Amino acid sequence: MDALVRIAAVGTVLLGLAYVAAPRRMYSTGFDFLRGESSEPTRTDLWLHRIMGCGLVWIGLSHLP
Repeated sequence: MDALVRIAAVGTVLLGLAYVAAPRRMYSTGFDFLRGESSEPTRTDLWLHRIMGCGLVWIGLSHLP
């Protein structure tokens, strides 16, 4: 079970780093049906993705020994 928690924590850190490093690319993936056809992310959207990424990195690192 400990190995499973470590794998999940590393995956969470990697997902968080993706949100921090490439928020525009992460914005364009998933839930496309909720956006308009020519939807571009605003500065607020990009910063919210970066903040979510930092949170995911923090959560993942807090579960690693």
